[in-house]
Amino acid sequence: MRHNIFLPNLFLFFVVTVVLFSCNGSYDKRKEADYSEALVRSLLLRTQGLRLDTLETEQFIKSVIKSKQGDSSGLVAYYGILGNISAKQYDRLNPRSESYYQHALELANREDLRVMKIWSLVNYAYYFYTFRQTERALPLFMEATFLIDTLGEDYVILPEDTFRKLGFFFGNLGNYEDAIYYLGKGDRYATILAPRERGALLDNLGQYHLYNRDTTIALNYFLEAESLALKAKDYVRYGKVLGNIALVHLGRGNYEQALALVNRDLRYSEAANSVQNTMYAQVLKAKILLKMDSVTAASEMLRRAELYANSKIYLKTDVLRINRLKLDIALRKKDEGQELLIRRKLELLEGLVTDLDGERTLLQNKWQVDKEKKEKALLEAESGYQVERYRRVILSTLVVMVALGLFIVLSYFKRLSKARELKYEKTVVELQLKKISVDKKLSMANETLESYKEYLAEKNRQIDNLQRTIHRINDSESHYLEREKGLLQEILDSHLLTEENWASFRRSFDAHYPMFYLNLKRDFPELTDSNMRYIILTKLGLSVVEISNLLGISTESVKKSRQRLKKKMGDRFREFEQAIYQ
Repeated sequence: MRHNIFLPNLFLFFVVTVVLFSCNGSYDKRKEADYSEALVRSLLLRTQGLRLDTLETEQFIKSVIKSKQGDSSGLVAYYGILGNISAKQYDRLNPRSESYYQHALELANREDLRVMKIWSLVNYAYYFYTFRQTERALPLFMEATFLIDTLGEDYVILPEDTFRKLGFFFGNLGNYEDAIYYLGKGDRYATILAPRERGALLDNLGQYHLYNRDTTIALNYFLEAESLALKAKDYVRYGKVLGNIALVHLGRGNYEQALALVNRDLRYSEAANSVQNTMYAQVLKAKILLKMDSVTAASEMLRRAELYANSKIYLKTDVLRINRLKLDIALRKKDEGQELLIRRKLELLEGLVTDLDGERTLLQNKWQVDKEKKEKALLEAESGYQVERYRRVILSTLVVMVALGLFIVLSYFKRLSKARELKYEKTVVELQLKKISVDKKLSMANETLESYKEYLAEKNRQIDNLQRTIHRINDSESHYLEREKGLLQEILDSHLLTEENWASFRRSFDAHYPMFYLNLKRDFPELTDSNMRYIILTKLGLSVVEISNLLGISTESVKKSRQRLKKKMGDRFREFEQAIYQ
């Protein structure tokens, strides 16, 4: 028997050792990532709503430097967040922000903090992306994606935010498949996001599906984003989603529906004072109006949109798009003077936008991304083919061995568990039959006092047996069965003297001792029903243990009952005892 148990246990030990060994690297990576993520999230909460000058104080820096692991992860997070706050404060490219981002990257590189390096690269790259510096963002994003592909997703912290930013960047390049891929990853981790953030993510997923001409999928994402935005009372996002749904209808030629939606978008954006989104909605409304030949209304929309676009240097691309629509209007009106002015302006704008994120720059960057991807794939194919091949063979063998081992071990334990359950159920049935047998004997004996005495004695023997059985099972490997089912405890409880059993027993007792109960209650009126039960069972010669078994109380409680009676009777206790035993 011992030999049969030893072999499965030995194999289980081998399987667990192999699995733990193979998972050790993943555990260490996850541990490092969890530590870094907790740091960043904590610091984001601490810095929320604080001014830049408050965060730059020596006292605040000292509170960040303290690190449980003795590295600079906290400082890397601190400088990265300072870069974000200063970028938001200045609302443009600025040396102060760039200094913070670079400092964060230098620290991560110097101490080989790979988790923090990926986060810092994406954080810095997104700063350039926000202000339309695509060419400067590209190498940072590319390095981050290369590190993620090389090290694995376990090294990515704030994945819902990191993958979202990667998705936005690749979508901006026109790589819609990559954008959808990364935003999809972000959505996979989005359980941590509030409805507001997840609504934004799904809205953008819808946009890239729309640009990829998957209008049905896009519309599904927009509708889900719309529901989340309403739930979060995020009316700016709600307006944006309405505008995106309007784009779907515009593409399908449903101009009236598109116009109604974009008008709602405008109302929400203006009410929330979201100037940039208002501009986008105005440009979209102008496009719809032009499709409906409402040239004058479209001109007014473009005029209002251009006022805001001209106020921000990083919106030159939008100024370019607005003027292309204005050129279309001039051509429709056959206004040659206006056409000439707009064409000259377009020439100038196209030159400016080329240095930011115009169409030609985007195409060049897209080509650069594709080129770097192909070079990386070729390098990996040449250097890693044999290693990958052997790794897969080893992993496949391990998986088969582990699966087989688990099957054998689980089958063994399943059989063992079944045997324990059958043994437990057999014990329960045997004890139930014994109780039924005793109850039957009593009914056949006409419930005389003598038969009751035998019945109570047998009950006590069965209760003792049950208690020993329960203790034995609780101390064995079958302990969970009684805890889950409680069948033995049910039988034990059923042996207690119920009100009905007690009433039947009292009738037999009164028949044998006709005036005992009444005389005792008359002479000692202070006795309770509970006292009388104890007294009657004592008169029959039952021990303290037997009484405690039948009443379902501890032996200590029975002893205390006697002490309380003695105290209650006081000087009359000897007279009381004589009354019981005479």
